Amino acid sequence: MCSSLSTPYQWDSLDKSVLQTSANLIEGLSQEAIKKVVIENCKKYLGFSFISSLNVSIARHNLLGVDRAALIAKFKKYPKMQNDVFYQIAGMTRLLQMEKGILPVVLLFPEKHEKTLQHECIHLCQLLNNKIYQLTLAERVAIYHQNVEIAVKSVFSTDPKQALDFLIRLTCHKVWIELEAHYFSNPERGTLSSACSSSRPFETFKDGLFAWGFNKDLPNAMDICREKFANFCNELESQVEWVRNLVAESRSNTLRDALRWYHDKKWTKSERVLKVERVLRP
Repeated sequence: MCSSLSTPYQWDSLDKSVLQTSANLIEGLSQEAIKKVVIENCKKYLGFSFISSLNVSIARHNLLGVDRAALIAKFKKYPKMQNDVFYQIAGMTRLLQMEKGILPVVLLFPEKHEKTLQHECIHLCQLLNNKIYQLTLAERVAIYHQNVEIAVKSVFSTDPKQALDFLIRLTCHKVWIELEAHYFSNPERGTLSSACSSSRPFETFKDGLFAWGFNKDLPNAMDICREKFANFCNELESQVEWVRNLVAESRSNTLRDALRWYHDKKWTKSERVLKVERVLRP
């Protein structure tokens, strides 16, 4: 377990030696081997039932000035889903755990816009950092190599209280990395509203607690989530100046209030239909 209120690190503070290690790993793999690993991971952990190799193109990409340190997997069309749910997403970040290291991968889908790649590359830098904020590197790899559901359930099976702490921390971490990625990649779209839509903290707590059985073992789980999330928002706001400025511009009293306002504003019937499925994905 890590210190949940440690100071957030900036996305570009990543030690470039980490990226060089990734670049060396990528250099030693053939294009065919890389594509196979990416496709198998997507099918196993993201619910993609079928992916044609012809539908995916793989490119090597620079990160923070380190040549060919990441992989970009571009999908020509959306893969079929095992549960027939349609996801109109633009991009996703994956950390594929290999025997010799981690493959940093960005998945790009047809709905991508011009800032999607930049946004997802910021996520890679956030997730690869050895510094601890909310989640350890090992926890981040567990989530972004597999998925949220598997990561939470693996802890829940042995210790529900620890699993609840994990769920809260990963939700807080997701809010932070979405705030930072939206702020530095495409602030004109509205950082708070975009980050709220991407991180979905309120849906995660409400639906995750029910879907994974927390309410049975921990009747006060929701109260704990609300309190700790509010504490996280207050702490983050006090530590990061641009977050304070965003809250002030929103005319909300706190970061939590601002996120709640955007959540309520965009809550629609169509979102309610897909909310449980979406919360299970990183």
